Amino acid sequence: MSSKNNPDARGVKNKPRKYKGKMVKPVLYIERGYGKYMACQYEDGELVIDPQTGKPLAHKDADLG
Repeated sequence: MSSKNNPDARGVKNKPRKYKGKMVKPVLYIERGYGKYMACQYEDGELVIDPQTGKPLAHKDADLG
């Protein structure tokens, strides 16, 4: 019998993403007055900054690895 709470039955999780060849992970970024979104963070803890806007890069904009 199968359970709805079985993690193996939930399907594929997010695929790992990379930015400029380095692995990134999603983190919640909250900017006061502008809202919040999932941003990219390198494995060493540094936020990935978008060179065009100067703000943290959205996780959805990173390359699928």
